[in-house]
Amino acid sequence: MQNIERSDYIKVKNILCYTKIGFGDEERRIGQRLNINIKAFIDLEIAGKTNELTDTVSYVELSTLISDICKEKEYKLLEYLAQEITDKVFLHFPKIKAIELYIKKPHIPCLEFNGEASISIFRFRIK
Repeated sequence: MQNIERSDYIKVKNILCYTKIGFGDEERRIGQRLNINIKAFIDLEIAGKTNELTDTVSYVELSTLISDICKEKEYKLLEYLAQEITDKVFLHFPKIKAIELYIKKPHIPCLEFNGEASISIFRFRIK
């Protein structure tokens, strides 16, 4: 395992994404909005010296990719969606070494449930 405790990262918070997610068919049919935060671990030293977007990761491209992934298909589990996002972010942005992803599902359409659900995952790029 790599040590990224003191690593550089780009953080994008509060990406609001509409997706068809939920364990029940009706919940997926209706869909809902998720709140996603991503921390992308990347060496920012070169970009800090060159002032060039090509030496880093675009916040706009990163948030757009996440929104697009959420719209691609239906998902039953937040865990599955989170893995899809990390896999595709790694594919699209080869400079990213690791990802910390947080997904919050603010509305659970279940009378017995009172609160919000969220997950957080951390993944390293597989070499």
